[in-house]
Amino acid sequence: MRTLILGSTGTVGSALLAAADARHWPATGTCYRGMNRLCPAVDVRDADALNELIADYQPDATVCAAPIDDPADAARLAKVVRANGGLLAVFTSEAVYGDCKVAMREDDPLAAVSEAGRHQASVEAAVRAELPDRHLVLRTSWVFDGGRFGRVGRVLHRLRKGEAVRADNERFALPTFADDLAEVTLDLLGHGHTGTFNAVGPDRHTEFTFARLVAHLFGYDADLIQPTKGEVRPPRVMLDRFRLRALLGANAFRPAGEALRAVRRGLGEWNRLAVQAA
Repeated sequence: MRTLILGSTGTVGSALLAAADARHWPATGTCYRGMNRLCPAVDVRDADALNELIADYQPDATVCAAPIDDPADAARLAKVVRANGGLLAVFTSEAVYGDCKVAMREDDPLAAVSEAGRHQASVEAAVRAELPDRHLVLRTSWVFDGGRFGRVGRVLHRLRKGEAVRADNERFALPTFADDLAEVTLDLLGHGHTGTFNAVGPDRHTEFTFARLVAHLFGYDADLIQPTKGEVRPPRVMLDRFRLRALLGANAFRPAGEALRAVRRGLGEWNRLAVQAA
């Protein structure tokens, strides 16, 4: 499947590009304003540039891993895809819901309480309106990888220096491994599935419990992780995974501990190769 990945240098985008390459899918990625000389620079707010790129590349699927802050930008992107053909996949999050007493399914009413959540709900609506039969909306949660500036990397940086890490112990979410999210996205696209899917990891964590798990698995003092009270926001947001499990099975997403072990192995291999290169 010929795939265009907008925002291929970020956490999700880089995982998507690697997954597409492993499948031998023809794929190309973009970055923002020349951040990477190896890929074309395209601003997702620039409809003319998007139209030129998509019309030239003619992808079977366009995956927007770049952040979309304005629903009008989402509508313009969807219009470009509608004019040139193919599917459009976008990512939102559990922020489209408020505090949940039960896990929310894809067709449950949205009730965002934050500005970011309301924007994401509007992005979803804009994409559906323009591409009713050719869209894929993936709602996810706390995406992590092994990058030094990501959720795991920031914790490890502090722990290596022996510094305390203060982490919210009130808000719950479902940490999601970027590599698994990429594979799930490509699986859905490759089989022609459309619509909205909750695409999240299986484990419920607070930032505090997740950071302690990181410390434990990477061999650092877990007592350096200190609980705090977070901002005023929904403390319990759960996404039901039944629809995705029914299509791709129960193991589409690894538990947080297993995913973090994969991160640890990857970092160990990277360090080994870096030492050999030196």
